[in-house]
Amino acid sequence: MSYWQSVLAQMGWPAGADDRPLQSIALTSCGHGHGVSTVALNVAVAASVTADVLLIDANFHRPSLANLLQVPASPGLIEALAGSSPPIRSVNRSQSGRLSVLPVGTDTDFSQCHHERLTPLLRTLASDYDLLIWDFPPVTPDADFLSWLLPMDRVFLVMQHGEIDARAAQSGTTTLRRMGVDISGVIVNQSRERSMGF
Repeated sequence: MSYWQSVLAQMGWPAGADDRPLQSIALTSCGHGHGVSTVALNVAVAASVTADVLLIDANFHRPSLANLLQVPASPGLIEALAGSSPPIRSVNRSQSGRLSVLPVGTDTDFSQCHHERLTPLLRTLASDYDLLIWDFPPVTPDADFLSWLLPMDRVFLVMQHGEIDARAAQSGTTTLRRMGVDISGVIVNQSRERSMGF
């Protein structure tokens, strides 16, 4: 078992504690530069060895997955939510195993998203893939995406080893809990021990 596959197992995939298959995992952080996109990509690649995985770039402010995977940047998530492009046209197949990617799109104006379409989109995507991995921007008190985390099966915080700001972490976790978001765990990125704490 690879390191990232062991991380997946600790995250509860493929089955949750109640033996229900997990369909959606969200990754976020309490600040910029913690490597959320890198962790999301590695976890997605590891899962795609044995499952059909969709990696979704929901980082509207600093999208990077299209560039990392060398797929078209649009149409993407925002176009799918705006109704200007069907989800199936927005998904790109990568060259890595059974991994596909849904980029954020070129119209990165978050205000154009139809938030009420998120849950139906989540159901549609979950019917086509074994696992959805969402790459979200950092959690801040004025973050405009926090309600998007509520329908996710698991929400994990990514923290860069050696750069963990205790006040930012406390503020982020407090913000999430006030929104009713259950934090499933913390992934310490690039730690020497490659540890994962809960």
